[in-house]
Amino acid sequence: MCGFGCTSLMHRRAFDRVSFLGAGIFLLVLAMGSPASKATAEANVMKLGIDAADLGTGDPHKAASRNDRAVVDMIFNGLLRYKPGEAPSIEPDLALTIPHPRIVDGKQVWTFELRRDATCHAGPRTPSYQLTADDVVYSFQRAADPERSSWRGTPRGLFGNSGSITDHSKSVSS
Repeated sequence: MCGFGCTSLMHRRAFDRVSFLGAGIFLLVLAMGSPASKATAEANVMKLGIDAADLGTGDPHKAASRNDRAVVDMIFNGLLRYKPGEAPSIEPDLALTIPHPRIVDGKQVWTFELRRDATCHAGPRTPSYQLTADDVVYSFQRAADPERSSWRGTPRGLFGNSGSITDHSKSVSS
């Protein structure tokens, strides 16, 4: 008997309950995963909070709202971009350099050399693939088409004379 009037049987039952409870907690923690493995798994996940309603579209040619543009601009690239943290400075993005325009028949002609490591996203029916000048031409032509783009304010003819020179070179005139 202990100083509190307990018998050894009472101690044993209390010990068994604590042991059983401890084992249950251990198994629960084991099933949930350790904090270290959880942190490792979450390290590869980007979470983005936007302070408004659900996104309307992920299509870069249809995205017009602030929320849609915020997401689309993080996923898709342009030939050029604002230098992060240094706007209005511009730097190449999918282009290798910022070209100097030439005047041909009274119009500016810009020839962009494309990065060779740029890849187009996989789609539901297509695998990912290396970006070509034809992809950029298609994007410009789609942007100029009011039936397939939200960029209806684009002046007619701005993108109308786009063409591929090689697989990785593209010319735009305006």
